[in-house]
Amino acid sequence: MSPETLAELHDVLFRPELRKGFLRISDEEANDFLTSIDNLVVVIEDVPDRFHYSRDPKDEKYINLALAANAKLLVSRDNDLLDLMDDETFRTTYPELTIFDPVAFLQTLPNDPTSTN
Repeated sequence: MSPETLAELHDVLFRPELRKGFLRISDEEANDFLTSIDNLVVVIEDVPDRFHYSRDPKDEKYINLALAANAKLLVSRDNDLLDLMDDETFRTTYPELTIFDPVAFLQTLPNDPTSTN
């Protein structure tokens, strides 16, 4: 993750309009979740600004982070990100990165959890 994506995660977890839909999640539980994330992730402090996306500039941070981390996969439900897979310029420029929605990603996993493929 990056400081920018961590900040967005914090913001989302504490948005009042979103919290109304998740009344069972207390502030303490949200903070505990953020702490556990901090202990699990690698933070890339300086993410180069390689990708620009006029359609949704707020999504640039996710592509730039994926590129900085040499990620092969990005999983998202965001249609602006998913539509990049139909953009020939994006696919040609960043052939190593594939963006999946969660269902499509799960379908790429082996059926046998003990499989090494």
